[in-house]
Amino acid sequence: MGFLQAHGAALSHIKPHGAFYGMLSGDEELMRSVADVNLQYGVPFFGLA
Repeated sequence: MGFLQAHGAALSHIKPHGAFYGMLSGDEELMRSVADVNLQYGVPFFGLA
């Protein structure tokens, strides 16, 4: 968020990539933490079906 704010940009979504996405898909507690961040910022989460 600090980087976005410093450049006058807004957060539009969260879309984890690579190894981080793999970690989320195998760890429900970690995924819930990311979902909480999405709720906090009011943005959608993009991932695989």
